[in-house]
Amino acid sequence: MGTVSRRLFSLALLAALPAGALAAAPPEGLPGRPSRFDASVLFVGNSLISVNDLPETFRLLALGSPRHAEVAVRSVVAAGALVRQHWEEGRVAAGLRSQRPDILVLQAQSTEAVLNPSDLDRSVRLFKKAADEVGTITVILGTWARPAHDPFYSVAASGGSPEAMQERLDSAYASIAGEAGIVLAPVGKAWALALRRHPEIPLLDGTHHPSRAGTYLASAVLFQTVFGERAAGATFTGGLPPNVAEALLRVAGELPLPPSSLLRPRARRQPW
Repeated sequence: MGTVSRRLFSLALLAALPAGALAAAPPEGLPGRPSRFDASVLFVGNSLISVNDLPETFRLLALGSPRHAEVAVRSVVAAGALVRQHWEEGRVAAGLRSQRPDILVLQAQSTEAVLNPSDLDRSVRLFKKAADEVGTITVILGTWARPAHDPFYSVAASGGSPEAMQERLDSAYASIAGEAGIVLAPVGKAWALALRRHPEIPLLDGTHHPSRAGTYLASAVLFQTVFGERAAGATFTGGLPPNVAEALLRVAGELPLPPSSLLRPRARRQPW
C-alpha cells in the first residue's frame, strides 16, 4: 500500500503530495482509479491522524467502498499541535485560499476540548470563516479518551476516567460544532460503542494513539459523515482481519447518518 508518509509532517509541509500519490497501483481488491475525483479533503491536526495515516486510510476505504469514491487527500500535522497553533501559523489558511478543497477536517489535540473548549471554539470559527470564503465545508473530528491509568486523569477536567473523559469530549465537540455551525464526525462516540460491543478489539496502540483498528474505525465514521452513507461491504480492510474490519464497520453503522452527503456539485472535480 502506498502512502505519502507514516511519520509526523511538520507545518512546513502544507504543499505535501496527496496521500497515495506514490502508489504505483491500487491495492489488491480495489478498483482502478476513476477518471475524476469525487472529493478533495484537507486534514489538519497532529499525531492522532498521522499515526497509521488516517487520510490515506480514509482514501482507500472510500475507494474500496461500494461507492468506489475517489478522494484526493492532503494533510498538515504537527506533534501535539492545538487547532489555535495551526491557525496562528497561517499556512493552512493560505492553503485553503490556494487549493480550495471540498472538505476541511480539523482534529484537535487529545485534551484540548476538555481543557480549553472556548479557545478551541474560537479557533474553529476562524477556520470555518476562512473555509466558507472558498466554499469549503468544515468538519471537526470528535476524538477519543486517553487510556486508563494515563496521568491526565489526575487533572480535574478529565473527569477522572476514560468513560467520564469521553462523555466530556463528546459534549464539548457537540457544543462547539453546533454553535460554530460546522459538521461533527463523532469518532469518539463510535469509539465508546466499539469498546462496549467488541472489548477484544484494541483501539489504542498502548498510548493515546490509535491502533490500526482505531484508525480504521475513525475512517469509517468520517466516510459516513462525508458521503452520508454506510461503508458496509467495503473491500478495503486496512490490514485488519476481514472479520475485525466488518465488526468495526457495523459499529460505525450504528451511528445516525447525516441527512445527506456533504459534497455539493462544483465546476471543478480535479485533485487540488
